[in-house]
Amino acid sequence: MTLGAISTGSLSKINLDRQYELAASIADRQLTMIDYVGVEDFIEMGQMEGEFEADQIKYTWQANVEELEIDNLYQVTVVVRWKQNSRQHSFLVCTRLNGKGSSVLTEESPEFGG
Repeated sequence: MTLGAISTGSLSKINLDRQYELAASIADRQLTMIDYVGVEDFIEMGQMEGEFEADQIKYTWQANVEELEIDNLYQVTVVVRWKQNSRQHSFLVCTRLNGKGSSVLTEESPEFGG
């Protein structure tokens, strides 16, 4: 009986780890997209939150952008939340990005032939 309880606990922990990995992947995708289009263009697009569903779990993400005192520098926070078995979970990541996206750099930078 004890061995069964340990096995169930281990499977539950593995499942939760997988959920956190997926949440980290969602946050990473959002930050990559924000960096690519540029923070200023991302703000203009107006989509600061969204949803993603996997394994019958609904994940929601929300981005918060704060302009810093240094020109063209922003603090970007992405929070991913989900609920399983009536427990709320969240994953938060925070970074700083400049206002221009990497897509602009590849198109206009001399080292990229632009």
